[in-house]
Amino acid sequence: MKKRLNCSRSSGVALIGIIAAIVLLGLLGTGVLMLVTTGSMESLQTLNWNKAFFAAETGISVAKYQMSTNAVWYTALPWTRTGMIGQASFSCIIATNDGTNVAVTSTGIQGDARWTTKWYPSASEVARAVLVYQQSGQSAPRYRTCSSLRKLGNELTANSVAATPQWQCLEANPNTNEFILAAQNSSRYIYAQVYAGGTWGPATQLNAAGRVPAASSRGFDVAYENLSGRGMVVYSDGSKTPQYRLWVSNSWSSPLPINVGASNGVYWIRLIPKPGTNEIMCLARWRAGTRNYSSGIIWNGATWIGLTNLEYNCDSDIARETLDGAYSTNMALVVYINGSGNARRIPKYKIYNAISGTWSGESNMVSLGTVMPRWIRVEYSSDGSLAYVGILHSGTGLKGTYRRGSAWDAYYDFGSLDTVNRRTFDIAWSSQTNTLMVVYSPNQNAQSYLLATGGGSSNQYGSLVSTDDGQWCLLKADPFTSEFYYLAIDDANDVNFQRWTGSSWTLFPEPENGSSLNYLSIDFTFRRDSASANYWPLR
Repeated sequence: MKKRLNCSRSSGVALIGIIAAIVLLGLLGTGVLMLVTTGSMESLQTLNWNKAFFAAETGISVAKYQMSTNAVWYTALPWTRTGMIGQASFSCIIATNDGTNVAVTSTGIQGDARWTTKWYPSASEVARAVLVYQQSGQSAPRYRTCSSLRKLGNELTANSVAATPQWQCLEANPNTNEFILAAQNSSRYIYAQVYAGGTWGPATQLNAAGRVPAASSRGFDVAYENLSGRGMVVYSDGSKTPQYRLWVSNSWSSPLPINVGASNGVYWIRLIPKPGTNEIMCLARWRAGTRNYSSGIIWNGATWIGLTNLEYNCDSDIARETLDGAYSTNMALVVYINGSGNARRIPKYKIYNAISGTWSGESNMVSLGTVMPRWIRVEYSSDGSLAYVGILHSGTGLKGTYRRGSAWDAYYDFGSLDTVNRRTFDIAWSSQTNTLMVVYSPNQNAQSYLLATGGGSSNQYGSLVSTDDGQWCLLKADPFTSEFYYLAIDDANDVNFQRWTGSSWTLFPEPENGSSLNYLSIDFTFRRDSASANYWPLR
């Protein structure tokens, strides 16, 4: 929407001025000089209005170009530019209108003539992220968008997944403004739906052939191929052979099997995409009798290769996610539990060489002492030089350690956490620097953080904005800034959302105060596309 301001001429003169400006624009484009021959002051003033109008419209075009070609234009508002078109000048600004709406204003000046144009993009704000959560007793996932102005949109409803969503995973397409949401409901069936341009497509049931073996495990995960932008969901149908489907050209492929070496129904699925490629690692975990097993296998963009055994004949807890992995530039680190009795106190790891397509043998990390892993998280720094592993152990405590090259640091002990039944911590590295953030919930009605730079050479500790204990914790780095965002379900069944600004935490209005802490039913992710579609409507 545009409107003209600060115009003192009559409407008839203004209309003549607009028409003349359009003619002038065409003439200037072909290098033709237009002369004023009437000799009247009114004709000269009309020409000045024309030039002022043309300059103002040029400023609008300059601002639009900034928004369409700069992936992070929204992080530094107000944005201003000035320029000259012939003898006329313009000044344009991308700003906010009353702190709510993105607006572009441009003023053109020629002599004593001024023309101001305002343009409002089709979106009232710019959607930067989507977060999903469960509302108790409802079969449709709830969601909100987080805007470029760091504001949460109103609560909205995705499509029903037939029963209460208990586990939810949300991922963003690296190339377009598209998101895939997969949800495992209270009947242990899995549904997937796609969000594009502000609307959800239909919820498609994936595992119609059978259910996930247990409600206490997440039998699916979602990922995108980073180059092609094809989406993937891998899921359990209760058999020893999990299935996968690809989201291609706005439709789901038929289900296809993956041989993960399982001897029974698969309980846990974890997908880890390799940045800048179509490669995706799949980790699977299952139970046979009283023993647990796990494996890793690689999707190379066309087929599954490189199957390796991880956990074998292990008497560990199947209701916890005791394995995770992460990619650096040309390799991946996978950390897991293995063995029986005291052997489980020593976390194990394997290295996958993404160039040769081979796995290392199993190696030991540093022993945890008298406790054993229950939840494991692994993340690499943005430059791939450092890995960090966080382990919530059976003693209800959190330990963390760096991997530097091929060596492990001694564990840092974060102390006792609120519970070991849920993952009460998370880790993430800044997308801009080698800065690590760890968030966790100590047993003191609080949520805390550690910020470490340079591999722990400079540390900062503190508390997040006052909330109850976090029972499920998710931490992610903004892909375009140095900010972190934190989503949690606390022990009052509330959903909390917070932002690290670079110096402190700020709390968003509570997205939901009637969720459930029994399952990890929350997730959020940032848009990652960066060129052609940097703004789009919030619905």
